[in-house]
Amino acid sequence: MPLDPRSVANLIIKLAVDHQRPVTNLSLQKILYFIHGRFLVENDEPLLDGYFEAWQYGPVHPLIYDSFKDQGSRPLIEPATRRDLLSGRQIPVDIPDNAQLCSFINEVTLPYLKLSAGRLVDLSHARGSPWDALTRQFDGTRTYGMRITEQNIKDKFRFHKVSVGKNPSVGEPHEESPPH
Repeated sequence: MPLDPRSVANLIIKLAVDHQRPVTNLSLQKILYFIHGRFLVENDEPLLDGYFEAWQYGPVHPLIYDSFKDQGSRPLIEPATRRDLLSGRQIPVDIPDNAQLCSFINEVTLPYLKLSAGRLVDLSHARGSPWDALTRQFDGTRTYGMRITEQNIKDKFRFHKVSVGKNPSVGEPHEESPPH
């Protein structure tokens, strides 16, 4: 059964804090997407519940965006929360309790925490990647806001390779915003 993406996001935030590698909502989105994509390709089943959309700076999970949008471009240190049905209060979403899944998430996450948001965006925008294939129009323009299907991820995830230049091609974006 796919995991609540807030649960995995909270594990990534914990790793970022523990390793002193600040993670923002923008970079968290890309890391979640790469973890989900790798798990999907390797296991033929989704890691996360919900879906990703193709936004300007790459794949975005709307639930995670909504959970952290108030943080803007500040590093995330507090966990995502959910409303407790009995008390009505907001409580932190627990990280996954499956040791094997946590090990997989840790292994995939740590190298991405070393990359800037701009590098993660470049990686998500790689030519032939799911985001690129979905957003590219015949005239070279881009269309944003569409869902990135699991099939699209399975078919094209292997194209997430880019040349590493001196600076990220999109610069260092600070914050994602919903497509209009």
